[in-house]
Amino acid sequence: MKTVREPVTSFDEMKDLLENLEYADTYATTNRENSLEEVANLIFSYAPLWIRSLLKVRNFMVRLAGLKAVVPEGDAPKLKEGGYVGLFKVFCLNTDEIVLGLDDKHLNFRVRIWDNTAEKYNIKVTTLVAYNNWFGRAYMTLIKPFHHLVVRRMVGQAYVSS
Repeated sequence: MKTVREPVTSFDEMKDLLENLEYADTYATTNRENSLEEVANLIFSYAPLWIRSLLKVRNFMVRLAGLKAVVPEGDAPKLKEGGYVGLFKVFCLNTDEIVLGLDDKHLNFRVRIWDNTAEKYNIKVTTLVAYNNWFGRAYMTLIKPFHHLVVRRMVGQAYVSS
């Protein structure tokens, strides 16, 4: 398999990345050839048609609710701390960890990408979510099945066999 779902390693450690953390999941893939920045670009720079279609529906619906809509950029940007990848702010960027995220009215989230140097499935991508209100909890309940499909596929784009 290119991508596997794994248990979140340390919920307490992840709370340092996002206050009031209420949801987390981790997907892993294998890539020993690219830098972490290149891995992040492999994950976020391309989305297949079915994912782009889901995002268009999602963006239309969240605009009606007054929330931020993610508008993906065309080319893979040069990541820099404090910069943005679409609407995702780069909170942390170093050689062994990248943290992207977004704070909105309904929820805040972070995506942590790191390399644990294991032989297989060394690249870990963890999604962290904190709900700001009942709408955030309802929103996450609604999108969670799609979230798992999309994240599994996107993380798999960084796979490089050993």
